[in-house]
Amino acid sequence: MNQALAISADGELVAGGHLRGRIKVWGIDDGGLIFTLDGHADRVASVVFGEDATLAISGGYDKKVNVWSLKKESVWDLSENTLTHSMHGHGRDVLSVALSQDQRVAVSGSRGRTLAIWNLEEGVLTHACQAHKRDVSAVAVNADGHHGVWELRRHDPRVEDRHRA
Repeated sequence: MNQALAISADGELVAGGHLRGRIKVWGIDDGGLIFTLDGHADRVASVVFGEDATLAISGGYDKKVNVWSLKKESVWDLSENTLTHSMHGHGRDVLSVALSQDQRVAVSGSRGRTLAIWNLEEGVLTHACQAHKRDVSAVAVNADGHHGVWELRRHDPRVEDRHRA
């Protein structure tokens, strides 16, 4: 059973995060399974593709954010789809991930009420914010490379921390 779904920007691929820690990637045109990524020890709760589908980010119940390098020439090269970074920094299940447009920064949210910002070139945590009252179940990065955190129900920036991606 798939926990999370993502569609590539070019509309060619759909990825499904599985309860058993796998990410399966299918072709949208024919629905055929193209490849499987193994790298989580527990369910995958969130997955997202980079702009050109050569990068994917996943977050799971194993408290990890994984960075995947994907390779396509004329067909997908299964031997070149590799786990580039497996990043630790959340104390509880990772529920959501997002990727900056330039693919250098990822943002993740967790059941532990933490939002984390990651440098993908180095595979390191650059900032964490634990000011949330509830689980961080959705995250996003603006196209301009800035990300802010706020409480949407109150429509006021209770916690705001700006970074340039």
